Amino acid sequence: MSRPGRISISAAILGALLAAAAGTPAAARAARAAEAAGAPGGGTPPLPSFAERVDVRQVNLEVFVTDAQGRAVTDLTASDFRVFEDGSPVALQSFSWVDGGKGAAGRPAPGSQAAGAADETPVRAVVVLDEEHTRAPDRAALFARLGEVLAGRLPHGSQVTIWRYNGGMSVLLPFTGERHDILATLAKEAATFSARQIYADEDRLSTLAALHEDALAGPCLYGEQIARAYAERQRAEVLRDVDALGRLVGTLEGLAGRKLLLYVSDGIPLRPGEEAWATFLELCGGSGQQSGVKGAMDVGAMSPELKIQRPDPAKLRLEALTYDTSKEWEALTARANGQGLSLYSLVTGGPASLSSAIQNESSGPSAIVLGGEEDNRLDAVFFLAAETGGRLVYNGRDVEQALGGIVDDLSYYLLGYPAPDPTNGRIRRLRVEVARAGLRVRHRRTYALESEDQRASDRLLTRLYYDVGENPLGLKLTSKTAGPRERATTTRLQLTVPLSGLALLPASDAEPRQLQGRITVYLVSRDGEGNTSPVRRRVLPLRFPAAEAESVRQRTFLYEVAMQLRQGRNDLAVAVRDDVTGEISFAGQVVTMPR
Repeated sequence: MSRPGRISISAAILGALLAAAAGTPAAARAARAAEAAGAPGGGTPPLPSFAERVDVRQVNLEVFVTDAQGRAVTDLTASDFRVFEDGSPVALQSFSWVDGGKGAAGRPAPGSQAAGAADETPVRAVVVLDEEHTRAPDRAALFARLGEVLAGRLPHGSQVTIWRYNGGMSVLLPFTGERHDILATLAKEAATFSARQIYADEDRLSTLAALHEDALAGPCLYGEQIARAYAERQRAEVLRDVDALGRLVGTLEGLAGRKLLLYVSDGIPLRPGEEAWATFLELCGGSGQQSGVKGAMDVGAMSPELKIQRPDPAKLRLEALTYDTSKEWEALTARANGQGLSLYSLVTGGPASLSSAIQNESSGPSAIVLGGEEDNRLDAVFFLAAETGGRLVYNGRDVEQALGGIVDDLSYYLLGYPAPDPTNGRIRRLRVEVARAGLRVRHRRTYALESEDQRASDRLLTRLYYDVGENPLGLKLTSKTAGPRERATTTRLQLTVPLSGLALLPASDAEPRQLQGRITVYLVSRDGEGNTSPVRRRVLPLRFPAAEAESVRQRTFLYEVAMQLRQGRNDLAVAVRDDVTGEISFAGQVVTMPR
């Protein structure tokens, strides 16, 4: 299949250009920059006027080029490539060949600057076992092959983590390079089976059975309500899956290196409930009657007296389209592309057999309905891979070779160009052309840039889950028990920030005797069952007399907040961003609440 390459978004704060005297050209430029930036969020005070900050981001686009036989082409130069974003050409500012199989950068193009993403860094592979959408009962052999690739064929220093989705995300194995732990975790999970998947199968089969009973006994009186209720339940489940994957993608923002996410399932419907709508329309809309489906009819051909109580198939065909989740999946893949994450889809088995009374009756779903259901389940996982630079891998005869393609994809061309304005988070579309004829080009198709706020929130999740994040500002996070008038589940968090590390500048030309700064505090918690709170955000203005500047810088800023926590262990993470310089620090704390 056609496979896009990778984009990683790297941000570098080049510095704060400070002017000590009002009225100097540098001060004027700083004031204009602060005025143009505006105040983020309603009621948020503006940045100090004597600060000029330059944020530089680069789009790093992975491109795979093969010849007609599928062999990698490695001798191209920057002049062989043309990159288009939203249909307009962009000028490359960096170009290199990355030999990821060795975990290092290869040769940069003469005169170009090799991108930072090509530096020697580990591969981080995230495996998501979606038990809610996996029916295959015998997965031991497949998981063993997967484990061999992850534990034995990735470059030295690579790290693997394994998660389970079963209505919510949980960590089965934290990041590790230990072969035994990877194989043992996959082997244990292969022997499990999800009760949620059993319930989902029962719901599906009972829904189809109810549609057949309605067609025979009604005829076709209540099929509309049956199909609609099923589609609504299915769509809610799919959106939970998309949301959980989105949160997991967010936790990976602050991790360096080549990042891969392998999503293991039997597929997930892109158009939830489609099999119910298709069954109803086949039984009651006339198509099944024309093709000889037992018990099928055409309610449109009934007499007006009977039709008035029946659904309108033409309208329901349009309604069935409204359950489509393509936009949600596109937003997820664009977000993953924006932070350089490739998604791979491993399909564990074929469609489940129908073992209920539906199969025993000759009036079961037709091959057309069942074929459409299988295609629907594969559309979303194919989309994940096609949009983000991964592969769609089927559990079949050539599965080992296909899984090995994950390792092959660690070598690629890396093309870099300046990123557009990050405040516009819309989805951007990419196209890459190669001058040499007869070659196949694969690359990412879309990406979206995160705002500074979203990046800070995601990096805070990285700190919470993986304990990754520096502390240049010297934050300290402590906790104390609740006061006598507070709930027993309340803890009071105290965050101290040394003022010596923050940018404190003259507030304005009109107020040179006042020093001003601003920080944003982000806070998140996770309980012992893996439930994560929303990221809480608070903007805090700082203001001090300029005459006390020397003593102020020897003080610390104290911020205290009360939090409701569950019994047992709670992991807390906090981030503080200096909004003048853009520098961000992280700290963490474990709080155990009495049971």
